[in-house]
Amino acid sequence: MAQPGAEAVERLAGRSANSCRASSRCPSPIAAAGDQVALRLTFRGTHQREFLGLPATGRAIEYVSHEFYRIADGVFTEEWICSDMAALHGPLTAGDT
Repeated sequence: MAQPGAEAVERLAGRSANSCRASSRCPSPIAAAGDQVALRLTFRGTHQREFLGLPATGRAIEYVSHEFYRIADGVFTEEWICSDMAALHGPLTAGDT
C-alpha cells in the first residue's frame, strides 16, 4: 500500500538508517512540506568495482547528496539531486599522477 508524502519518505529513511554499514546511504535531516520532501544523504562504502571510469581502488569513499522530491498519490513523481561528486572523485584519484 502506498503511503502519502512525508510518511513514505520517513519509512524509507528509517529502513536506510537501520542498515547503515559499509556500502550504505544514511539519511540525515528530513524536511517535508506539502507534496515536497528534502533529504541530506551521506553515502559511505568501499570502491570495489569500476566507477566513473576508474578501476577499483579498495579505498573508502564518502560523499553527501542533497535530494528533493515531489510526491503525488504516494508516488515519487519528480526529483532534483545535487551530489558532491568532487568529494567522491577526490579519494579515488588521490596520489595518481
